[in-house]
Amino acid sequence: LGDPDAFVVIDGEIRSNSRPGNLVYVGPGGVAPSWKDFSLELKVKCQDRSNSGIWLHIPDPITILSRKVSAFEVNIDESADQTGSILGAVEMSTGAPLSSTLERGGERFGSSKSFSDSQMNQWLSMRVSSRSGLVTVWIDGRQVNQWSLPSGWAPPPEKNYLQTFQSTIGLQSMRGRGAFKDITLELL
Repeated sequence: LGDPDAFVVIDGEIRSNSRPGNLVYVGPGGVAPSWKDFSLELKVKCQDRSNSGIWLHIPDPITILSRKVSAFEVNIDESADQTGSILGAVEMSTGAPLSSTLERGGERFGSSKSFSDSQMNQWLSMRVSSRSGLVTVWIDGRQVNQWSLPSGWAPPPEKNYLQTFQSTIGLQSMRGRGAFKDITLELL
Protein backbone atom coordinates (compact mmCIF):
# COMPACT_ATOMS: atom_id res chain seq x y z
CA LEU A 1 0.00 0.00 0.00
CA GLY A 2 1.40 3.37 -0.89
CA ASP A 3 4.56 3.53 -2.97
CA PRO A 4 5.24 0.03 -4.39
CA ASP A 5 8.96 0.81 -4.28
CA ALA A 6 8.95 1.67 -0.56
CA PHE A 7 10.41 -1.77 0.28
CA VAL A 8 12.89 -4.13 -1.35
CA VAL A 9 14.19 -7.56 -0.29
CA ILE A 10 18.00 -7.91 -0.31
CA ASP A 11 19.99 -10.74 1.28
CA GLY A 12 17.00 -11.91 3.34
CA GLU A 13 16.29 -8.43 4.69
CA ILE A 14 13.21 -6.32 4.03
CA ARG A 15 14.60 -2.81 3.53
CA SER A 16 12.75 0.48 3.32
CA ASN A 17 13.84 2.91 0.63
CA SER A 18 13.15 6.30 2.25
CA ARG A 19 9.68 6.37 0.70
CA PRO A 20 6.34 6.30 2.52
CA GLY A 21 4.61 2.95 2.18
CA ASN A 22 3.16 -0.06 3.97
CA LEU A 23 3.94 -3.73 3.49
CA VAL A 24 0.96 -5.76 4.74
CA TYR A 25 0.90 -9.52 5.27
CA VAL A 26 -2.11 -10.97 3.47
CA GLY A 27 -1.37 -14.68 3.87
CA PRO A 28 -1.65 -17.60 1.48
CA GLY A 29 -4.11 -17.05 -1.32
CA GLY A 30 -4.34 -13.33 -0.57
CA VAL A 31 -6.61 -13.81 2.46
CA ALA A 32 -5.53 -11.76 5.48
CA PRO A 33 -5.37 -13.73 8.72
CA SER A 34 -7.42 -12.66 11.71
CA TRP A 35 -4.99 -12.76 14.63
CA LYS A 36 -5.92 -11.38 18.03
CA ASP A 37 -3.38 -12.71 20.53
CA PHE A 38 0.16 -13.23 19.27
CA SER A 39 3.86 -12.72 19.88
CA LEU A 40 5.88 -11.19 17.04
CA GLU A 41 9.67 -11.40 17.04
CA LEU A 42 11.99 -9.72 14.56
CA LYS A 43 15.24 -7.86 14.17
CA VAL A 44 15.19 -4.18 13.16
CA LYS A 45 17.85 -1.70 12.13
CA CYS A 46 17.46 2.04 11.53
CA GLN A 47 19.77 4.25 9.51
CA ASP A 48 19.66 7.78 8.13
CA ARG A 49 17.46 9.10 10.99
CA SER A 50 14.72 6.77 9.82
CA ASN A 51 11.11 6.46 10.93
CA SER A 52 9.46 3.08 10.38
CA GLY A 53 7.08 0.92 12.32
CA ILE A 54 5.20 -2.31 12.79
CA TRP A 55 1.45 -2.28 12.19
CA LEU A 56 -0.73 -4.45 14.43
CA HIS A 57 -4.37 -5.47 13.94
CA ILE A 58 -4.84 -4.17 10.40
CA PRO A 59 -8.35 -5.03 9.20
CA ASP A 60 -8.64 -6.80 5.84
CA PRO A 61 -6.20 -4.93 3.57
CA ILE A 62 -8.76 -4.83 0.76
CA THR A 63 -10.83 -2.44 2.87
CA ILE A 64 -7.90 -0.03 3.14
CA LEU A 65 -8.55 1.01 -0.44
CA SER A 66 -12.25 1.68 0.05
CA ARG A 67 -12.62 3.16 3.54
CA LYS A 68 -10.63 4.67 6.37
CA VAL A 69 -8.88 2.00 8.40
CA SER A 70 -7.28 2.20 11.81
CA ALA A 71 -4.51 0.09 13.25
CA PHE A 72 -1.93 0.19 16.03
CA GLU A 73 1.73 0.98 15.37
CA VAL A 74 4.85 0.09 17.30
CA ASN A 75 7.15 2.95 16.38
CA ILE A 76 10.72 2.48 15.16
CA ASP A 77 11.84 6.09 15.06
CA GLU A 78 15.53 6.89 15.35
CA SER A 79 15.04 10.60 14.74
CA ALA A 80 12.73 11.23 17.72
CA ASP A 81 13.99 8.62 20.20
CA GLN A 82 10.60 6.91 20.10
CA THR A 83 11.53 3.36 19.17
CA GLY A 84 9.21 1.07 21.09
CA SER A 85 6.48 3.65 21.62
CA ILE A 86 2.94 2.61 20.73
CA LEU A 87 0.62 4.71 18.61
CA GLY A 88 -2.94 3.48 19.08
CA ALA A 89 -5.88 3.63 16.74
CA VAL A 90 -4.34 5.69 13.96
CA GLU A 91 -5.49 6.05 10.38
CA MET A 92 -3.10 4.02 8.25
CA SER A 93 -3.12 6.36 5.27
CA THR A 94 -2.11 9.46 7.25
CA GLY A 95 -0.97 8.33 10.70
CA ALA A 96 -3.56 10.70 12.20
CA PRO A 97 -5.19 9.74 15.51
CA LEU A 98 -8.83 8.69 15.48
CA SER A 99 -9.63 10.21 18.83
CA SER A 100 -8.19 13.15 20.72
CA THR A 101 -9.04 11.25 23.91
CA LEU A 102 -6.56 8.56 22.94
CA GLU A 103 -3.95 10.85 21.45
CA ARG A 104 -3.73 13.21 24.45
CA GLY A 105 -2.43 16.30 22.72
CA GLY A 106 0.14 14.67 20.50
CA GLU A 107 1.94 12.52 23.07
CA ARG A 108 2.60 8.89 22.29
CA PHE A 109 1.28 6.16 24.56
CA GLY A 110 3.41 4.70 27.30
CA SER A 111 7.10 5.30 27.69
CA SER A 112 9.72 5.11 25.00
CA LYS A 113 13.38 4.50 25.68
CA SER A 114 16.05 6.21 23.66
CA PHE A 115 18.93 4.35 22.09
CA SER A 116 22.26 5.78 21.05
CA ASP A 117 22.98 6.42 17.37
CA SER A 118 25.49 3.58 17.38
CA GLN A 119 22.82 1.15 18.65
CA MET A 120 20.34 2.24 15.99
CA ASN A 121 22.81 1.37 13.23
CA GLN A 122 23.00 -2.20 14.58
CA TRP A 123 20.43 -4.97 14.55
CA LEU A 124 18.10 -4.75 17.56
CA SER A 125 15.95 -7.70 18.64
CA MET A 126 12.34 -6.64 19.05
CA ARG A 127 9.43 -8.62 20.48
CA VAL A 128 5.85 -7.40 20.44
CA SER A 129 3.11 -9.22 22.33
CA SER A 130 -0.56 -8.52 21.80
CA ARG A 131 -2.80 -10.36 24.25
CA SER A 132 -6.40 -9.46 25.15
CA GLY A 133 -5.86 -5.81 24.24
CA LEU A 134 -2.54 -5.49 26.11
CA VAL A 135 0.44 -4.62 23.87
CA THR A 136 3.94 -5.09 25.31
CA VAL A 137 7.22 -4.23 23.55
CA TRP A 138 10.72 -5.53 24.35
CA ILE A 139 13.97 -4.42 22.73
CA ASP A 140 17.03 -6.59 23.20
CA GLY A 141 15.23 -8.49 25.96
CA ARG A 142 14.29 -5.35 27.94
CA GLN A 143 10.65 -4.31 28.27
CA VAL A 144 10.34 -0.73 27.00
CA ASN A 145 6.60 -0.26 26.80
CA GLN A 146 3.21 -1.65 27.75
CA TRP A 147 -0.16 -0.21 26.82
CA SER A 148 -3.78 -1.32 26.77
CA LEU A 149 -6.76 0.07 24.95
CA PRO A 150 -9.17 1.83 27.32
CA SER A 151 -12.09 -0.44 28.22
CA GLY A 152 -15.05 -0.05 25.89
CA TRP A 153 -13.26 2.30 23.46
CA ALA A 154 -14.40 2.26 19.83
CA PRO A 155 -13.53 4.48 16.86
CA PRO A 156 -15.71 7.61 16.65
CA PRO A 157 -18.83 6.47 14.73
CA GLU A 158 -19.17 9.72 12.79
CA LYS A 159 -15.77 9.12 11.17
CA ASN A 160 -16.77 5.76 9.62
CA TYR A 161 -13.51 4.04 10.56
CA LEU A 162 -13.09 0.30 10.53
CA GLN A 163 -11.23 -1.36 13.43
CA THR A 164 -11.66 -4.97 14.44
CA PHE A 165 -8.86 -5.13 17.06
CA GLN A 166 -7.72 -8.33 15.45
CA SER A 167 -6.28 -9.14 12.07
CA THR A 168 -3.00 -9.04 10.22
CA ILE A 169 0.33 -7.23 10.67
CA GLY A 170 2.48 -5.04 8.46
CA LEU A 171 5.60 -2.93 8.18
CA GLN A 172 5.67 0.83 7.71
CA SER A 173 8.21 3.04 5.99
CA MET A 174 7.95 6.78 6.54
CA ARG A 175 11.44 8.19 5.95
CA GLY A 176 15.09 7.15 6.04
CA ARG A 177 16.37 3.63 5.65
CA GLY A 178 15.31 0.83 7.95
CA ALA A 179 15.58 -2.93 7.70
CA PHE A 180 13.69 -5.94 9.09
CA LYS A 181 14.69 -9.61 9.20
CA ASP A 182 14.11 -12.91 11.02
CA ILE A 183 10.39 -12.22 11.40
CA THR A 184 8.38 -14.86 13.27
CA LEU A 185 4.87 -14.81 14.69
CA GLU A 186 3.45 -17.21 17.27
CA LEU A 187 -0.24 -17.35 18.12
CA LEU A 188 -0.96 -17.22 21.86
